[in-house]
Amino acid sequence: MRKMMVGAVAVALVLSMALCAAACGDEAEGVVFAKAYDGAQLADTGFDRHACDKALQGDEGDFAMICESAKEYEKLRENLSKAVEMKRYGDAFFEQNSIAVLFGLCSGAGDLDAKYSIVGDALTVELNGSDELRQRQYCVVLELTKQESSAVKTLSVAKNAPQALAELKTSARQDRLEKFVLPEHADATIEDVTLAPFLGVFDGAVAAVFYHGQYHGVWPDVLEETTIGDVTFSWPAGYPIEVWKDGEICELSEAYEKDIVTDDDLQEIFGNYTLL
Repeated sequence: MRKMMVGAVAVALVLSMALCAAACGDEAEGVVFAKAYDGAQLADTGFDRHACDKALQGDEGDFAMICESAKEYEKLRENLSKAVEMKRYGDAFFEQNSIAVLFGLCSGAGDLDAKYSIVGDALTVELNGSDELRQRQYCVVLELTKQESSAVKTLSVAKNAPQALAELKTSARQDRLEKFVLPEHADATIEDVTLAPFLGVFDGAVAAVFYHGQYHGVWPDVLEETTIGDVTFSWPAGYPIEVWKDGEICELSEAYEKDIVTDDDLQEIFGNYTLL
């Protein structure tokens, strides 16, 4: 009787661990590496965002490319090799597994502490870097099972951003709401205003594309090109890069003319925008 009970407990424990692994991901082995890079090293590789058929978009410009085959992965790996030393995988690996490669901005430099979980169709990644306002481009590589990669449809990236950064973002969104959205849409809330993408903080100034959700309106499907300093930007009509600082919001060109952003800031904003 005792042997049967011990055996039942052991089976239950194994099943419990298997269910947890399926729901939560193997945080120890699933994260291949996570690193933040100075400057625009990732954007400068010119990697193809369409190298993989499946991609997930996060809230502030973070995105993930899901490589389901060695062919997809190798194309991406070759492009990124200018900045990232990515492990090689053969066809045998992709028979049962997939690779998720994530990009975005975060606080911190060098190696990052990363964990991931998958619950239902949601892939959640937690990044822990240093506690600073400076934003850097990051790359995270995850090993997923085919079951996990086929299930995920949404992406959320949680970052240990300092409180000061969270407050700057909230202030920028609140001022945007009050000055640009509420005058025409009285029922709008701060949840309708997002920074998509968020492009960094520069001496207290927040650079971003401010998106108004259901209140953003319909814009023609054309690109607008503008040269600011020595940098030429191109963005969709109705979605310009703007800058918030101390309660005021203006377009990037005006922020440059007022010395709110510098030439170096422009280069970094351009690199981040190119990546995201």
